Amino acid sequence: MTSFAVVRTGQLLTLAGEEPGRWDAPLNVIADGAVWVEDGRIRAVGTTTEVAALLPSGIETKDCGGKGVVTPGFVDAHTHLPFAGHRAEDFALKCQGASYQEVAAQGGGIRRSIGHLRACADLLQVVRRRLGWIRAAGTVAAEVKSGYGLEPEWEALQLEAIQTLQAESDDVYLSPTFLALHGPPPGDPNSRRELLEQAIHQTLPDFARRKLCNAVDAFIEAGYYTQDEARELARAAKQLSLKVRLHVDQFSDQGGAQLAAELGCATADHLEHTSELGFQALAESGTVPVFLPTSVHALRLHKYPEAKAAMEAGLAFALATDFNPGSAPSPSMAFAMHLGCLRMGLSPAQAWRAATLHPAHALGIQRDFGSIEPGKRGAILFWELDDPEEVPYWIDGPRPVRLDL
Repeated sequence: MTSFAVVRTGQLLTLAGEEPGRWDAPLNVIADGAVWVEDGRIRAVGTTTEVAALLPSGIETKDCGGKGVVTPGFVDAHTHLPFAGHRAEDFALKCQGASYQEVAAQGGGIRRSIGHLRACADLLQVVRRRLGWIRAAGTVAAEVKSGYGLEPEWEALQLEAIQTLQAESDDVYLSPTFLALHGPPPGDPNSRRELLEQAIHQTLPDFARRKLCNAVDAFIEAGYYTQDEARELARAAKQLSLKVRLHVDQFSDQGGAQLAAELGCATADHLEHTSELGFQALAESGTVPVFLPTSVHALRLHKYPEAKAAMEAGLAFALATDFNPGSAPSPSMAFAMHLGCLRMGLSPAQAWRAATLHPAHALGIQRDFGSIEPGKRGAILFWELDDPEEVPYWIDGPRPVRLDL
């Protein structure tokens, strides 16, 4: 395991000791900061003078020379990482003015990705490369969804790739989700029922037994899946001790936030059209909202989630990339933060919380990730910048360096 010390940082952003949802508190930043990591875990944090007094002789020391910014690694609470191919054809259609629904009607969207998955000769190699992209962007933990297979063997292929990659290396923690209800199958309405029954009675128990996933998900929207179908899936998941996540209120207010609250979901994701009542329901249930501004941007839409309403309801929401081949082809949490600030009214300090501390709580990994403090993993980033608020300011700015690698 990695052991090292970082000393003489320009600024060290820790977020140590913060409770989720303290949106207006000043960021915990230490000038001339230092961190000691022993066997992959943080042992001490403080000024260089304080930490240097504790260091054992001979430990590898990285001296920042009083420059640069050190921060926690990003936690991305919503990705579709194990996908094959790309959707550049869909992008060309969108450039001509086609909507998400119009692209899907022309054979694009989720269906195009299903075709790419089934034609992929080496999915593991493809996903390994995409994992490298999110690692290079500073993500140290991510939720990853299947959903481009529909049929069990293809869904398993995606989740098996994630399981293999996690076994190969733990430098990015991966939290796998079975997106059981994503795109509706072709054919008559009976095929929808068959897919749901298969997921509930066969696929889900098999995946749980094989530890291929720790959560299930469904896309609840007009033309996709219904609230009643989500309820059936959620009941089956809970019997298997799996968490439930839902895509809700992306294109219209379908009461999805209230549904997620009713079902006790771990997260409710998208929420572009969620009402104040929906946010209040989430606050009462403890369900964490996950906002995906990159998909709003990439779909050329204008309705972003109401961050202020969520704050007023007392919610500690997360930002995420929604990294996927169609509606959010970006692995960059820094870009998601930029959009959160520019389009949703977050301050840079608030965006930092929503990209680290809050998503760690959303994924239940707050004991390991989300801040720089003793006991947590030493998955920390160095930026050649002067201030942590520069990270969401720059568009496609400097990439961070993982100090623990």
